[in-house]
Amino acid sequence: MTGHHREVINVAFAPKNKGLSTGYDREMYMWDLDTGKKARVFTGPNGAYGVAYSERAKLAATCGAATVHLWDLETGKEARKLTGHTSSITSARFSPDGKRLVSASYDGTVRVWDVASGKELKRIQAHRPHAYCAAFSPDGKRIVSGGEDDAVRLWDAATGKELRKYPGHRHTVTTVAFFPDGRRIAATSWDGTARVWRTPR
Repeated sequence: MTGHHREVINVAFAPKNKGLSTGYDREMYMWDLDTGKKARVFTGPNGAYGVAYSERAKLAATCGAATVHLWDLETGKEARKLTGHTSSITSARFSPDGKRLVSASYDGTVRVWDVASGKELKRIQAHRPHAYCAAFSPDGKRIVSGGEDDAVRLWDAATGKELRKYPGHRHTVTTVAFFPDGRRIAATSWDGTARVWRTPR
């Protein structure tokens, strides 16, 4: 599938056999995965580093400069903006119930947002100098994040308290995720490795 004019940064699945992709060309494409053709183009004000979709919220999220943009895939219109970060946002992920979103930014913070209102619920000074990625646990009670301090950190999503630090990577942590059972987390890094840890019960 071709169409982006610059580098593609992130991809995500959407319902009805659709796919989403974002890149430095300031556009999010929705693809028909059966035909490989573009179904819709969403144009934002900045290049989009990350993209995510929530079936529960019926929204897609893109992030670039210091704003998360939420999109209605049916209408192609922007539903709302989540503002507060002071530097580029590199990751945005919905909670399993679609009611919250977690973002990670070069300002070093991980922030939790209420999707319906756009209100910031929690701000965590997570990594220095930059936070790079974050994701909710399957039950929505914990957050895992990674950053330029080479660390993976586990947080209480409600209080923002750090629960555990997972050392081991030797370069920026670029992607984090929970296993479906919530008992393990995985992370990738610019050190060329992917690592898996157990989470506390």
